[in-house]
Amino acid sequence: MIKNLKAVKSAIIMGLMLFSAFAALYAVTPDSNSASAKLITYPSFLEIGFEDGALDILNEPIGVEDVVTIPFKVGYKIGPAEMIKTLPGKLWLFNAMIVFPTTVTVEVIDSPDWAQVYVTPSSLNIDIRDDGEFEYKDVSLVISPLMDAPAQPDQFVIRASAPTRGRIDEISYERTIPYEPGYNPLIYVSIEAPSRSAAPGETLNFKTTLQNLGNKETIVTINIKDAPAQWAPLMSASSVPLGAGETKEVTFSLVTPYDFGWHNEIRSFTLECTPEIFPKETPAKLGTPEYVQVRVQSMGFFPRGVEFIVVILLVIMIILIYLKFIRK
Repeated sequence: MIKNLKAVKSAIIMGLMLFSAFAALYAVTPDSNSASAKLITYPSFLEIGFEDGALDILNEPIGVEDVVTIPFKVGYKIGPAEMIKTLPGKLWLFNAMIVFPTTVTVEVIDSPDWAQVYVTPSSLNIDIRDDGEFEYKDVSLVISPLMDAPAQPDQFVIRASAPTRGRIDEISYERTIPYEPGYNPLIYVSIEAPSRSAAPGETLNFKTTLQNLGNKETIVTINIKDAPAQWAPLMSASSVPLGAGETKEVTFSLVTPYDFGWHNEIRSFTLECTPEIFPKETPAKLGTPEYVQVRVQSMGFFPRGVEFIVVILLVIMIILIYLKFIRK
């Protein structure tokens, strides 16, 4: 009886040794390229998951240079999870007695140059569970459109990937995320020679340059401020549509009144230029107005208030001349 037990024990030990040798000989490693190593492999699985409502923030455009952070999870599991509960299973799958975590790489692909889009952390060590369930790690997605981001829908891809581990196949999983940068109402306004000298009744034309520095088609509304009607203020166009990056010129015209020029006078006029998304939307998407000024100066013949004295002197001169002729 004792001899039989010893024989059974020896057979079990011999079987384990043979199995270990077989696993060591045929186990698949990441660097293995042999044909026999690829005969038997097992699948692995990846998952990228967001909580309900986490992506709702992307339903609205993201403001330029705003930073949006969205948490999500990456999960990993293998197909033959039950096998790693036993030592022979571990040896068969991984050629090792201890199952170490798998390194999962997470990255953003197809991201445009005009936005900062990345994930953090980008490298995850995920444990392999023996119950067939996903093991998850927390990751954050960061999105920040830059100044030159076009205000139109776009998308990028989050990719998670894990390498071959022994007889466990490599795996890659992707998820597409749509988003849209917000409208950036930014313009530049300049006036050529904004300070002029003028005589009474003279027409002045100020060439005004409008440039759209924003990220979408914009219409600029020009409002003339502080301009009395007797100056006949006029814009060649009060609303100017501009494509992204486009530049156009308009003309601001004035006609100096006939009572302007007898004194040393300076008048200032302001142009208020307001950018708005085009085609217009309701409610209106307006940017901060840009203000530019022109100055008109007149060097008069006399200082202000001298006219009365001049008139009196002229009257006296006329009287004296008249009296002189009468005496003759």
